[in-house]
Amino acid sequence: GDLRQRQQGSYSDQDLDAGAKYINDNNHAQAIPKSIVDRTVSDVLTMNPEAWSAWLKSGSKEDWSEFVGVLDLPTLIIAGTNDQALGPDSQRLYTLPHFNHGFVQQIDSGHLVPLERPVELAAMIMSFIASAYRNAPSLRDEYMALIESPRVSPQTREVLLGRGAADDPNYLPQALTSDELLTLRHVTSRIVPQQASKPHTGVISGQTGLTIDIAARMDKQLAEATSDGWRYATLPSDLEACRTGLALLDEFATKLSAVPFARLLPQAQDSLLAAIAAGRLHSAKLDLRRWFEDLSATAVQIYVSHPDTLAGLGYSGVADDPSGFVQIGMGERETWEPLGTLDRQQ
Repeated sequence: GDLRQRQQGSYSDQDLDAGAKYINDNNHAQAIPKSIVDRTVSDVLTMNPEAWSAWLKSGSKEDWSEFVGVLDLPTLIIAGTNDQALGPDSQRLYTLPHFNHGFVQQIDSGHLVPLERPVELAAMIMSFIASAYRNAPSLRDEYMALIESPRVSPQTREVLLGRGAADDPNYLPQALTSDELLTLRHVTSRIVPQQASKPHTGVISGQTGLTIDIAARMDKQLAEATSDGWRYATLPSDLEACRTGLALLDEFATKLSAVPFARLLPQAQDSLLAAIAAGRLHSAKLDLRRWFEDLSATAVQIYVSHPDTLAGLGYSGVADDPSGFVQIGMGERETWEPLGTLDRQQ
């Protein structure tokens, strides 16, 4: 009750900036770089004060536990040991009972885990995903059958099969130079770590551990100008931004370690990219943080929208035939829906 009243009073119409700083300063246990704090406060200040007040007064007091029930999903619940309100004990008491296949993992942090422990948090998530996919049974034939079925429209089928087409192991860049493509491959491998260095070999390959050549697909998009058409106003054209950003990566890497970005150790690559993402590295040539944010979004989009990834996730939303879905309740599944990798391990 006292905490609720303090939060309510700290975020008033009269002093939004002070309230945002209060919320930030009282929710973390580890030191956070000033640039991250400033950005977090800026994000908080975009919140609608009326929505925040409504959440404290009523929304956060609602009990939906009976409606949620128990979900049959593999779930990792990460809780900060110094999170006074929603720490490990609270998660075990209130959250864990709603998952048949869930477990709580503690981390030395306060409430703002992504800001306090970003590297450790990412490692926990990647370890959880890797363990779930390890020794997974083949599922691609079943997903391919869905794509080829009447449940998927011809237009959607054509797009999916195009996305799943084999990557050329001898791909020659069309927009970038060979050196730029090499740098981009190293960048995308840090944004979306994949399980092997062997290139993807075709639609619904039936093999785990094959990588999708995200960089080559991005290069082709740049050459054909087939991106989503959206960009930050502070950035030049996609191709110019990409070439300038990659050149700056090599420039920073050479200053720091006397080698280009592609020759840095993975940990050093991660550190350099993290500095750009946090806004700690700047250049008059390019808004580096915005460029890397846009590049990361494109890389993840290419990976997640690939049929092999969708098959692993058990995503059935590609079935866009008018017959549609009948089972729409929480945890309900149509008899024709293929299982994802995680589901098959249960």
